Amino acid sequence: MQRPLFWLIALSLPLLLFLLLEGAVRLLFPAQPLPLFKPYPANPAYLVTETQIVKRYFPAGAAVPRVELEPSFVLAQKPANGLRLVVQGGSTAAGYPYGMGAALAGMLEQRLRRTFPERPVEVVNTALSAVNSYTLLDFSDEIIALKPDAVLIYAGHNEYLGLLGVGSNYLAARSPRLSRWLLSLRQLRSFQLLEQGYLQLRPPAQINGSSRTFMAQVARDKAIALDSPTYQAGLTQFQANMSRLLARYRAAGIPVYLSTIASNLADQPPFQSEPLTAQQQQQLLQLSQLREPAAQQALAAALQQTAATTGHALLHYQLGQWYRQQQQFAEAKVQFIQAREHDLLRFRAPLATTTGIVCRTYLS
Repeated sequence: MQRPLFWLIALSLPLLLFLLLEGAVRLLFPAQPLPLFKPYPANPAYLVTETQIVKRYFPAGAAVPRVELEPSFVLAQKPANGLRLVVQGGSTAAGYPYGMGAALAGMLEQRLRRTFPERPVEVVNTALSAVNSYTLLDFSDEIIALKPDAVLIYAGHNEYLGLLGVGSNYLAARSPRLSRWLLSLRQLRSFQLLEQGYLQLRPPAQINGSSRTFMAQVARDKAIALDSPTYQAGLTQFQANMSRLLARYRAAGIPVYLSTIASNLADQPPFQSEPLTAQQQQQLLQLSQLREPAAQQALAAALQQTAATTGHALLHYQLGQWYRQQQQFAEAKVQFIQAREHDLLRFRAPLATTTGIVCRTYLS
């Protein structure tokens, strides 16, 4: 009996000492928490979103990007007959660069108010630029506390190059599980002080510009090939975080609407691709000058084979433009999709993120 008790005390001592240390640090170095929703000073009946919520992911004193969450107001006490929805996502969901009027939350709120004029309608925006599934998961408990009738999620574009993305300069850890653990540790005051101490020893680089400029600066891996280890890590990260996010909402009894992700295919060349060779440029010029349908199709098929074999994003894109000019829109779409899939600078969500993973995660 004495030996188990001895081991229990021995194992409990480090935890007890840590709790005492955390409590002492909080007393000596108090810090204001940064909640997603805070009381609105002008009207205590309302909560308002924290515009500087991105600071949650940086140590105090660190250079923080000029990425702000547009204020969204919600009643502190939900009306009995109220209809409350919450939107999560990145810059597209937030309506960048046009603001709330072009955001999902703003447009949907106007539509629902016309549809249900007898009910108080609140569509709360929590979407902001440069964030990904880690932020969605981090916000979830605070969103659940609002007791929404549903959550709408439009996300996936920032999984590689957004904050904590696998190709980002702001990668917390190589493992999604470890990244989530570090996010949890950031809630501890002792860990915050350790980060600040480290920051003093290693001053960070300055961050300038808007959210779009920041997205260009945050990219560490500017050549993430299709099916490469980093590419697969991004898919794993997205699926792991989304699975946990949906499980939380399911446990709280909150319906979730998941959207597939749109991106500009025809008018957006690949951000990063191998250049066209002289031979490929000559073949594309020849293709544009041919008038015999059989010769056109033969040369186009040969170029398609080259693009597919080499994974050449720009060649796929140029073929898409040729098919578009020929009004062969189905073939053009195939080539434009392949151009996005092989784009090495992954600002746009790949097909696996926009359809397959979302559907499998939802069904699981």
